[in-house]
Amino acid sequence: MTALGAGADGVLGLLGAALLHGTLLAAVALVAAATVLRRARPGVIAALWTVVLLKFLVPIGPGARWSLASLVDGLRARAEPVEPIVVTAPAAAAAPARPAAPPTPWGAVVVTGLWLAGAAVVAARQVRAAARARAQARRAAPAPAWLAAEVAALADKVGVGAGVDVRISDVDTAPYLVGLRAPIVVVPAAALAAEHADARAAALVHELAHVRRGDAALRVVQAVAATAFFFFPVVRWVNRRLDLAREQACDAYAIALGPLGPTAYARMLVEAARARLEAPAAGLALARRGQLRRRVDALVDRPARAGLGRAGALVVGAWALIGLTGAASSASPHAPERPVCRFTPEVASSIMAAFPEADLDGDGALSRDEVCDFQLELRRRHGDEALASLPDDLGRELSADGALASALASEDLCCNCLDPAAGGATSRLSAGAPATESTAIPTCVRGVSP
Repeated sequence: MTALGAGADGVLGLLGAALLHGTLLAAVALVAAATVLRRARPGVIAALWTVVLLKFLVPIGPGARWSLASLVDGLRARAEPVEPIVVTAPAAAAAPARPAAPPTPWGAVVVTGLWLAGAAVVAARQVRAAARARAQARRAAPAPAWLAAEVAALADKVGVGAGVDVRISDVDTAPYLVGLRAPIVVVPAAALAAEHADARAAALVHELAHVRRGDAALRVVQAVAATAFFFFPVVRWVNRRLDLAREQACDAYAIALGPLGPTAYARMLVEAARARLEAPAAGLALARRGQLRRRVDALVDRPARAGLGRAGALVVGAWALIGLTGAASSASPHAPERPVCRFTPEVASSIMAAFPEADLDGDGALSRDEVCDFQLELRRRHGDEALASLPDDLGRELSADGALASALASEDLCCNCLDPAAGGATSRLSAGAPATESTAIPTCVRGVSP
């Protein structure tokens, strides 16, 4: 049960990190899209929101000082005051107690179970919808040779290789695309008329642009994010933003490579929406409700260019480096780490039980000064390497896990923190022996002696 609780805590911790970092990156992306990138190509905006979505799915990345996570950690470190560590000595000598097993965090287990159940329900719906759309496309009749040749010519123009299947649907829909590895473009039978040739070609270019951009794979990523964060409205909002940018990016291809200009293409979108032409939920539809006004406004205002462009590619690369990398190490490479003195009643009791001669005042308990004096004396007698393993010539029975040996050998036990006025330390155990000056560490947190 302890492992179950630890696993639940780990899952919730990862989800919490994803929610925090993904939401912060989404806020930055919103500001960037509304200011410095407001005139950027829609392909750049789509890539911007794709990185945000990936941040929700992969919140932890390789450390980088320029990352958003490093900025957040830096602000958090400045906001949190650094307090000295307070250490206390045991009231009396006692055998070290076996630490009790931590209680199972049932709250975390229940929450994780509810999350898994909800994600399973959403995932089942996503899979069923995709399978239904795929089956419907496969049931459609094969395209005639002339339409297949038309699609092949347009695919070559868009930059899509061979392998796009074309089907004819009896359902009065707009052309739409389904499939990841073997894409299928479904064309309604009504679009085969000669008077619809230009509109059909523009719509086909739009769908083939989805193939070129790999939007079917991106839809899978969106579905995974929507499943994992079904409870979080920010992820749904990011998905809607990405849907709009992706459709606008394909509109740009349709304008650049198709036979219709921006005004005629926008009119085609409006007519398609008016006729309630809508593809299945799993397809990439030409005209979706809720996006139409923004797509038409963008076409009329300033037709966007297709693709990313060199400047856009640089922006996307920099954004990915900032967003997808994790926090760098907080330690400065030019400054030594600040040691932390760890002196606990359990450590003192263990040392007292194994080395009673360390109790200089005979009160049956070890103070911090007595422990540090004993550590210094052991270092003087045996050296750091011998002390690290506490060899048999010390004549002591140690615990199997070597916890006592590690404590006595560790700089973290005392850090050789000394009174600055003393200038060094002389072990009170070495009567008559020359004074041994300690290598004091002035930046060490000594804590509070009892």
